[in-house]
Amino acid sequence: MRNATREELLDLGTPITYPAHRALLQQGDESRHVLLITKGVVKVVASAESGYDMLLAVRIAGELVGEMAAFEERPRSGTVVACSDVTARIIQVRTLETFLSAHPDAMRAILHMLSARLRWANRRRIDFQAYDSLTRLARVLAELSQAYAQSEPDGDGRRCALGVTLTQRELASLAGLALNTAEKSATSVGHWLRHPAGSPSCALCCLRGTACSCDRGAGRPSIPRGRAHRPPRQAGHRAMGDFPRPR
Repeated sequence: MRNATREELLDLGTPITYPAHRALLQQGDESRHVLLITKGVVKVVASAESGYDMLLAVRIAGELVGEMAAFEERPRSGTVVACSDVTARIIQVRTLETFLSAHPDAMRAILHMLSARLRWANRRRIDFQAYDSLTRLARVLAELSQAYAQSEPDGDGRRCALGVTLTQRELASLAGLALNTAEKSATSVGHWLRHPAGSPSCALCCLRGTACSCDRGAGRPSIPRGRAHRPPRQAGHRAMGDFPRPR
């Protein structure tokens, strides 16, 4: 996206701040605005009629949330919750549509974002049928670390944090696993990642160095970064990679 377009986008709508744990958007609501996250991290969760809550996605600064309901004129399919202090811009859908019509480079960025999110959903559907529980969890952790992880400032360069607290139940829902299955798989992932390079092969060899083991006490994933092979970053995985980052 051109710098001029980016600056105009940042001037759209109304700035707003949300404290940690506050809901930015509510499932079932019929409002017709989108939020451009300019600082912080949010989680997108959905609740089934049975009461089951599922983590759908993590979104960071530079990404839009709420665009599905706004563009489709349908109720919101999930709830967006602030994981930390979040700043955003509230943009009415008609204002956004007018802006996109006048700025083809912004339209391409939106299409890039939506395509990347569809690819993520498609990979999860394929994983559900093609891989065992251990590999499914490892693949989710690897993609989360590649997209969102930041090196820990006081570490040795081999560990990083996602910047968002994810419970084991949430990780299980992302991978399509029962909680007890996810707990067992997380233990196995941690065991394999502690093996030195050159150890006997296992299902996670290609992920060693990008997947993470779950720190049970904090409920927060920490990702050991090794020197072994990393799978290539999925093109366009940062859904709106050339949208504005925090300033």
